[in-house]
Amino acid sequence: MLLAAIPSPTQGVWHLGPVPIRAYAFCIIAGVLVAAWLTERRYVQRGGRPGVINQIATWGVPFGALGAWIGARRAGVAHLRWPTRQHLKP
Repeated sequence: MLLAAIPSPTQGVWHLGPVPIRAYAFCIIAGVLVAAWLTERRYVQRGGRPGVINQIATWGVPFGALGAWIGARRAGVAHLRWPTRQHLKP
C-alpha cells in the first residue's frame, strides 16, 4: 500500500529569457546552498569562524563538479544516458 507519493512535475524546464532552467539542476543547486548554509550555521555555533564553510564551498563545489566530469570521461561512462521510451519498445 502506497502511503505517500511525490508526483512528477508537468514541466521540467523553465525559460528565463534565453536561459533554460532545468528542474533537476535547480534542485541540486538549492540542495548545495541549503547544505552550505546549514553547515556554516552549525560550525559557528560550535565556535568556528564565520565564513570559513562558505569559502570552502565556493572552491569545493565547482572543483568537485569538474572532478566528477573528468572522472566520468576517463571511466568511459560519458556515453551512458537514461533510457527513453524508444529504448523500452520491444
